[in-house]
Amino acid sequence: MKRGLALLLLLPLLLIACSNQTALSFTNHTECGTATITITDTSAASNKDYTLDEDDEITIEIENNVTYRYKVVYAGRSNSDMTCEEKSGTIMVPNSGQTSNFELVSATPTPGAGE
Repeated sequence: MKRGLALLLLLPLLLIACSNQTALSFTNHTECGTATITITDTSAASNKDYTLDEDDEITIEIENNVTYRYKVVYAGRSNSDMTCEEKSGTIMVPNSGQTSNFELVSATPTPGAGE
């Protein structure tokens, strides 16, 4: 009985230890249409493209200690005043099991002086 109880208590810890996925997570909170995300593994010089609709999230598994470049471009919306600028950068997730999160947001343009 005690062994069974101990196993039930240890099982969640074992599952957590086994889920050591290293990842990039993108959430599209924009009003810019579908986002196209290009991830470049700089060690292998390989690109992968992903699409992410508005209000959706994607988790992309990567290797830890590898530098990646990312680029986000938007399809845009013809009926929106939102600014939909490309975003890009470089990231390296040092530890196995960590996720780096990107919240994609849009911005309403600020009117210039005298408008």
